[in-house]
Amino acid sequence: MKKSVPSIRPTEKVTHIKVSVGYELGGHNWYSGGTSRRGTYLYITPVRHYDLNGTPIESTILGNGNKVLLKEQGRRNTKKEGLAWSLIEPKAEEIARMWEEGRYDGITEICNSVSSKL
Repeated sequence: MKKSVPSIRPTEKVTHIKVSVGYELGGHNWYSGGTSRRGTYLYITPVRHYDLNGTPIESTILGNGNKVLLKEQGRRNTKKEGLAWSLIEPKAEEIARMWEEGRYDGITEICNSVSSKL
């Protein structure tokens, strides 16, 4: 469940902002050194789309982007993931714009609204 939105400030390394929803098992986070909670997350990732010999490629830069816990869950619930995506997907372009402009409080408001419905 993902949607790539063209960047308003494309560069050589970033052409799109990918907004996606997914489940994470949680536990130790090797990148930050902390721990992640188990649940459904919103991921916002800057990516580069390009074509290599007729094959579409999507590349990311390690550590770029954000993730926000939408709903803590003891085990994966695909219905909740689908519901979360159905609430996020219509706002994906707005979320991507807010992220690029650094308006994280707006993203938090959207996430809180979605969390209350899960």
